[in-house]
Order: sequence, then C-alpha cells, then structure tokens
Amino acid sequence: MSLSVEQLAALFQKEGDAIIRDLRALMSSTGANASGKTSASLLNEVTATEGSARMLITGGTGWAFVEQGRGRTRRKGNGQLRGIIRQWIDDKGIQPEEGMTKDTLSFLITRAIHSRGTLLYLLQERREIYTAVLTEDRLKKVEELAKERVTAAVESQLLKNIKALTT
Repeated sequence: MSLSVEQLAALFQKEGDAIIRDLRALMSSTGANASGKTSASLLNEVTATEGSARMLITGGTGWAFVEQGRGRTRRKGNGQLRGIIRQWIDDKGIQPEEGMTKDTLSFLITRAIHSRGTLLYLLQERREIYTAVLTEDRLKKVEELAKERVTAAVESQLLKNIKALTT
C-alpha cells in the first residue's frame, strides 16, 4: 500500500469518527436518541486497498428514519416494531392513561405506525440530523484535505525518486 493511501485512510478514519461524534451529539440534543441504540449503531468503516481508500458511515435500521420518520408499512410486518415501540415507551418514561398497560399502548402505537406512518412523517416535518452534520461544506472540506494529503504524498515520492536517479 502506498503512503498516500495510508494517509488517506487515516484522514477518513479521523473525519468519519468526528462526523459520527457530531451526529450522536445532535441526536442526543434533539431527543432523537431515546435508548441510544440508533446512535450506538453508527459505524465508520474505512477500507484501504492498493490504489484507493474508502469511508462508509452506516447505521442500524432505525437510522434511516431519524430525520424524516417512516411511512406506513407496505408489506406485512415481522413483529419487531412492537418490541421496539415497547422499549421506546420505557426509554421515554411514557405513562399510559389509567386502565391501559404499556403493552397495550405499544400495540396501539405500532398499529398506527403500520397503518399511517410515524408522526414526523405524517406532519411532513424534518429533524435536521444528518443534513445538519453532513453539509456540502463539510464534505468539500474532507475532499480538499484528501486531495492535499494525496498530492503531498505523490510530491514526496516524486522527490525521492528524482533523488534516487540523480545519485
């Protein structure tokens, strides 16, 4: 692996980790992180091969819905949502009305989500989470830093090669 690819991978690791820290902080400050599982699911995966380096930020299934919610279920559900909603009720400290259990409340919320979608989706509101962190300016900054690192490594290698030829 060339020096420039190693430097690029290190840059992607550093910048990707910073992006994830910022995403987690914003999720926490906006209340989009009831249990912490979604923010904990965020990963920065950096791979480097002989000629390239790649950064991929991924998240668990809930990550896709953090910013805009989710629409109604189009296919038959697998039953997982009810357990997730039940845990969410506990994490948020929600107390059902008198005479209703938390299990009944989770069933009703799950049924509403399956039939209509989440409230965020229904109201067509948006939580600025990933769009606030992954801005065009920030991505351009990472791109510029990457170009600088690669250019510096290529220039350094060229100078070494020229010195080797002249000695």
